[in-house]
Amino acid sequence: MTLRYVGVLVILAALAIIDTVILREAVIAKKSDAQYEAESEKRTADIRVLQNYLLVFNLFILLISAMTVFRPLVEKINLFIAAQRQAERALRRQTSVQQMLHAITAHANKSRDERQSFASCLAEVCAFTGWPIGHIYLVDRKQSKPLVSSDIWHISIAWATKRSPRATPRRR
Repeated sequence: MTLRYVGVLVILAALAIIDTVILREAVIAKKSDAQYEAESEKRTADIRVLQNYLLVFNLFILLISAMTVFRPLVEKINLFIAAQRQAERALRRQTSVQQMLHAITAHANKSRDERQSFASCLAEVCAFTGWPIGHIYLVDRKQSKPLVSSDIWHISIAWATKRSPRATPRRR
């Protein structure tokens, strides 16, 4: 049942109780004092029931209006939270890229050997990207093919235990 139908049912129940109370008033006017007292107590009980129905109905209307009023606010809060989460993910990604670049720069500055520098930088890039294997190609502008395969590889231990990689032949 929709909220509208529930509200209509509550109103109809309240009207039925009011009609009952009015009919009892007409009947009570013709009765004796003892009967009048008994009927009066019954009428008081009926009025309390009616007050309870009206209280429930008012709470129901208040709830519906609160839902209507606060829905746009809740939607805006949800959009704000989603934007915050997206910004946090972007910041984490940017921070991890900066950390990788810092580590690569540190390895390149520490190492006196070019091959060792390439190998440590390749290990950092593979760790950052999640690649199980990496290979360095060198640029040779004097040759007809500008990329020359080096013998510098990075192979993760987990990948190496599952497979046996073949080295690529040197290409010139």
